[in-house]
Amino acid sequence: MVAKPQATDWRIEKLVLSSDAGRVNADGWWRAAGRTQQTRLDVSLDAQEAGAMLKRFGFADVMRGAPTTIKGQLDWPGAPSDFDPTALSGALKVEVGSGQFTKIEPGIGKLLGVLSLQALPRRIALDFRDVFSEGFAFDRIDGNVRIARGVMTTDDLKLVGPAARVDITGEANLALETQNLAVRVLPALSTTLSTGAAGAALLLLAANPLVAAAVGAGTLLAQKVMKDPLEQMFAYDYRVTGSWSDPVVERVGSRPVGEAAVAATVTPPAAVPAPAPTPTAPTLRHPRHRAAPRNDGIRAMTARAFGVAAVQMVSGGDVAANLAQAGSLVAAAARGGASLVLLPEYFGILGTHASDKVRLAERDGDGPQQAFLSRTAREHGIVLVGGSVPIASDDPARVRSACLAYGADGSRLARYDKIHLFRFAHGDEAYDETRTIERGAEVVAFDAPFGRIGLTICYDLRFPELYRALGDCALVCVPSAFTWTTGSAHWHLLLRARAVENQTWVLAAAQGGVHENGRRTYGHSMLVDPWGEVAAERIEDGPGVVAGLCDPARTEEVRAKLPAHAHRVAWSISPRRCVRPA
Repeated sequence: MVAKPQATDWRIEKLVLSSDAGRVNADGWWRAAGRTQQTRLDVSLDAQEAGAMLKRFGFADVMRGAPTTIKGQLDWPGAPSDFDPTALSGALKVEVGSGQFTKIEPGIGKLLGVLSLQALPRRIALDFRDVFSEGFAFDRIDGNVRIARGVMTTDDLKLVGPAARVDITGEANLALETQNLAVRVLPALSTTLSTGAAGAALLLLAANPLVAAAVGAGTLLAQKVMKDPLEQMFAYDYRVTGSWSDPVVERVGSRPVGEAAVAATVTPPAAVPAPAPTPTAPTLRHPRHRAAPRNDGIRAMTARAFGVAAVQMVSGGDVAANLAQAGSLVAAAARGGASLVLLPEYFGILGTHASDKVRLAERDGDGPQQAFLSRTAREHGIVLVGGSVPIASDDPARVRSACLAYGADGSRLARYDKIHLFRFAHGDEAYDETRTIERGAEVVAFDAPFGRIGLTICYDLRFPELYRALGDCALVCVPSAFTWTTGSAHWHLLLRARAVENQTWVLAAAQGGVHENGRRTYGHSMLVDPWGEVAAERIEDGPGVVAGLCDPARTEEVRAKLPAHAHRVAWSISPRRCVRPA
């Protein structure tokens, strides 16, 4: 430090704090006269690795990388040795390069514990602990921070990472260790799955809401198949309040930015219970007399990308409780911009006994599950596909397991009755759906505003001829309740195969977890693209939403480079030989 007296004050010509982790340069004044002393400095911090510098301040192994530059002015009452963050004022320009937080416990430091991302996933309805458990990564952070008597304010703090861009406005109180911040997340897509956070000690004080924002939606729509950021589509808004040690994270909505998110702009009317409307005639085809597949390629889809979401549940025997949970998850998916939302098989009832669904069977066009689907689709202005509803059949001991699709006006678009009925025996594990379900006989696809949608249910996934019979679809829905045994062996394989051989998007909503009857379902709800790549997937058990974007450009790209979809040949099969038509 080099300082010279000037009258009653001191001119600080040079103040340098240097180590192998970084360097702080400062110059300014120390006004020493009178009762009120004041220190004012122009400061510049350069750290090759913010993690190494934080280690110097007692926070070891909390961050990797993050080259950081902070420049600005700071002042506080008292001498230079009286530095007190709670009395600080000034302005800082922050620029941070790529880096990552590592696993740390909240007790290591209140703010750093929050920023580590291990504590916050449980606070968000859409849980991404699988993504953030190893720490929060980022590519770049920059912004301006103003400080007035220990209150830090920012209007333009931005984080840019592979999975999201995050904009932050608001304030953090250094004395009270609280914050009141508005956070907007604009998801982005890339060939890797990672997210962003903050770096450098002073920046950390302002940036803790990034945790909640990124956890809530930073990877909600992250998918490998896309080239451009989803800020062209949706923005997700959060409010972060409360203390640093126990922040309150509230998702306050989403805003569509581009034409692909039209459905998110619909203002839901008041929820008024009403009976389901009279069903309209669904598009039906008999598997034994199937129409020739449409080979007009991408014309089966809209020219625009459209958002979809698969809801994962762990349904039980209480229909009202199941519908309440489903309603909350559908609402979250709709706020995220999904135009089509898929519920899993048995979303409304997965009771202790297989016969429970027979006892709670609904008449076609009337019943609480059908009314829920109609009302919820209308409220959110979406296409809502209910994975399966038990519909009464002519056999009093069995039901039809019906996949029902409803449009944005609440009218029914299609009904598909499950054709292939599951039977499985392995040790003590045994299932036979034929005892309580009457099989369907018709293949169903329907026309939605954004393309042709094929309907299948669970065990149908093992029968590729059914998917061929659907014809050319923009998307095929697969609501499921795969067992843990069969799912861990074949779920990914079958979904990817159906997508590849039909060169179409496949959306699968699954039951996932241990149910009250002791059955364990596999989960792993996902979206698969026409090349067979998993575009989005829920890794963990439990309720949640997997969302993504069905892009016609991706379908067109796959079919152009490998035109198998147009190379299909019809075969006739005789008892003795397979004959190719002349």
